[in-house]
Amino acid sequence: EGRSSFPYEFLKRKRGGQKGHKGYGMKCSKDIDLHKRVYLSHCPECGSKIGRNHCFDTHTVLDIPALEQTHTIVTGYEIERQWCRKCKKEVRGKPEGIIANSRYGINLLIYIMILKYGIRATLDSIVFSINTNYGIKISKGGIMNFLHRASGWLEERYEIIKKNIKV
Repeated sequence: EGRSSFPYEFLKRKRGGQKGHKGYGMKCSKDIDLHKRVYLSHCPECGSKIGRNHCFDTHTVLDIPALEQTHTIVTGYEIERQWCRKCKKEVRGKPEGIIANSRYGINLLIYIMILKYGIRATLDSIVFSINTNYGIKISKGGIMNFLHRASGWLEERYEIIKKNIKV
């Protein structure tokens, strides 16, 4: 009568994409940062010398840097104390991309905000991640103080950033 004897037809399908299904796998990146040519000088089976060839297969791998390669960037600024003849005052330039009166940089703040508000990591996890990945020793209280001060520095933009991170 048009009905299958097996009531759960979907259970009979094979795993994975069905015939005619468009694949959604990871696409190979066209922006390759590093090219490496892999070849053997000796046969792994018998140990005899092998000549080079111009035929090769390609394989692209997406990875993150090794933890030993990830290091903090310490920038020392020399801010000149200059004299304005018109105002009769000493003036100083402000470096771009730094947070006023902070020993920590904007990229660290963004990383902390992503961990705290984006993936809702605990303060212990954030401390561990920053110390492990970058060798920066910062306490849970230091992180909370940094976030509290950042909300003042960034004012109305802080809440917009928080909202965008949570999306």
